Amino acid sequence: MGAVHKIVDGWTVERARQEAAACAYLIAAFAAADSDPFAASGELGTYLGHPGARWDGAADMRSELLLEAPHAAVAPVDAQVSAL
Repeated sequence: MGAVHKIVDGWTVERARQEAAACAYLIAAFAAADSDPFAASGELGTYLGHPGARWDGAADMRSELLLEAPHAAVAPVDAQVSAL
C-alpha cells in the first residue's frame, strides 16, 4: 500500500502494517516449532501481545509447545543413552 492509500484510508494501512508485523512472529513460531518448541512458544507469546494479532488458535498452540518443550530438550539425551 502506498501514500495514496494512506491518505484515503490511513487506519486500514496502519492495521495492515500491524498485522504484517504480527505475522512475522507467527511465521517464526511455525519455523521453530519442530526444532525448538520453547523458542516457538516465546514467539507465540510475543505474537499474542502484539496489537495486530488476530489468530484465536495461537494461545492453544503455545500451550501445546510449552508442554512439548521439556520432551524436546530430553530427546537428544535419550538418543545418546540408547546408543550406549
